[in-house]
Amino acid sequence: MGVSLRPTAKSLLLGTALSLIVAGPFANAKANAGEVQEITQQVSTYIERGDSLNIVQELNLKQSLRNGDSILKISVKAQATGMKSGMKLMVNGTVQEKVQINGQMQVVSFNMPMIANVQSLALAGKGLFVKKITAQIEKYQAPRGGGNGQQGVIKVQLNQLITGGDTLKVKQLVNIHTGQKLAGKQVAKIVLRGQILTRGIKVQLLVKGNPVGMPQRLRSIDGNKLVIQVPQHVSTKKGALQIQVIRGQMHVSMMKVKLSKQGSAQNSTVIANVFQRTFRGEYLSLKQLLSKANVHVNSNQQVESIKVIASGRGALKVISNWNQVGTLQITGPGSVDQVQLHSSLSTVGNIELKVEGRMIIEQVIVKLKNARSNRWRGWDN
Repeated sequence: MGVSLRPTAKSLLLGTALSLIVAGPFANAKANAGEVQEITQQVSTYIERGDSLNIVQELNLKQSLRNGDSILKISVKAQATGMKSGMKLMVNGTVQEKVQINGQMQVVSFNMPMIANVQSLALAGKGLFVKKITAQIEKYQAPRGGGNGQQGVIKVQLNQLITGGDTLKVKQLVNIHTGQKLAGKQVAKIVLRGQILTRGIKVQLLVKGNPVGMPQRLRSIDGNKLVIQVPQHVSTKKGALQIQVIRGQMHVSMMKVKLSKQGSAQNSTVIANVFQRTFRGEYLSLKQLLSKANVHVNSNQQVESIKVIASGRGALKVISNWNQVGTLQITGPGSVDQVQLHSSLSTVGNIELKVEGRMIIEQVIVKLKNARSNRWRGWDN
């Protein structure tokens, strides 16, 4: 049996004339970004009640799906062998479409649903002789160079669903999609953009397969973005940097890897995912909150502003050097408030948050003054 790849009318209109016959897996075929191809496999097999055909396996689509390619359509050439013959397409274990087969050999086409991540794809039915299966695939490939428009930031275009038990191999994804290497570079944070399918996500940073720090519980800042803080002592020299998903689900369309600026005293913005339950009258040290999230900042580092994301009702009074310098209002689930600090005495080691009310502090985002210059950088996470 062989696998044949041939261009569709769409790819011809794009100026691509391609006709390939390959004997190996589809992963060996090369295509341009956005090109649409058809993969055909001769199967010549019978399907009776209770039987199913693994399309991903038959057409060698596993690597293609991992690369972010999209399946547009499945076509099946089959013939009925009984009075009540039929077939159905199963996507991720769910029936997408059913058809009845009558008479002689015919071609039945199934349009694939818009699903972010295809885990399984099968053809089930009864009283069928299936001669061949064809999948129409749209290739995906991010532009080389990653499209970076900002120094110290590497952007990786993805089309990937992450869920509990999955691992994002950061170094490998950066290398495959941008051609850049993270080896020896200091990563400050990793930003995931896309569609968040659960209320929050719990992740664990790994270096060379070993956990680094405590798991981080994350909630979206603006509905489509998660920020994963990388402790300053973690270096990619020690091994591959990975993100293991413990709980939650998200369709990731872009990953941004932010690198620490060499020679800089501190990152200008630090993000601590704390998820700490608080009670009225409690005093919280800013230094301890950051440390709890594996964010280590010099106690003498001056703070320009503090942003808090929290759920509950009440206020957080910002105390610096025994004086109240601002108030953060918490008004409900996912509440966000920010306070600007202007005193040179407002340092990481001197700031406390006094709790007025009951709430859960989810994230603390601290904007620091760069010790090497008086310039400030924005909140471009």
